[in-house]
This record gives sequence, C-alpha cells and structure tokens, in this order.
Amino acid sequence: MRSLVADAAAMFKLCGDKIVEKTRYFVPWRGHTWEIDVYHGVLEGVVTAEVELVSESSAFELPAWIGAEVTNDPRYKKINMLNERLARRLRLQAVG
Repeated sequence: MRSLVADAAAMFKLCGDKIVEKTRYFVPWRGHTWEIDVYHGVLEGVVTAEVELVSESSAFELPAWIGAEVTNDPRYKKINMLNERLARRLRLQAVG
C-alpha cells in the first residue's frame, strides 16, 4: 500500500509548473481577522488580503495597508494569475 506522502508526490508531478506556494498570516485588526497571503515561487511578489464578514453588508473599516478591491476581478483568480505568470515566463525565455 502506498503512503500518503507518495500519493501527494504523485499528485504534485501531475501539476507541473502549476503549483501555488504561499504563506498565510492571520492579522487581527479592529475586531476582524484578516487573512494575508504572501505568494512565493511563480507568483512571487503577489500579496492578497481578505476578511470574513458576517454578511456582505457588515460595516468595517479598511486598514491603510489595503490596496484595490479585486474580489470580482477575474485577473486575480489564482489560476489566471498562475497562467499569466507562466505565459510571461515562456515569452521571456523565447526572447532571451
């Protein structure tokens, strides 16, 4: 019987370059906990932040360190960010 580690390694091989690596930080701020994801590897330099609210109409204050709202922007879906970075990498390799 194969081990869970061996199974996981086999699954990672199927992913090729499409592996998302990140470190998640939990940051309490004014009664809410923000989840800050700092990406590594292919998505190096990308940082996202989100907060879970009781409802979409819940009032809360944005910290000064929050950037643009990207929740509904398809460019910020992980698969789209990953595909764009990989395509950019291929273009750069073809040029130089």
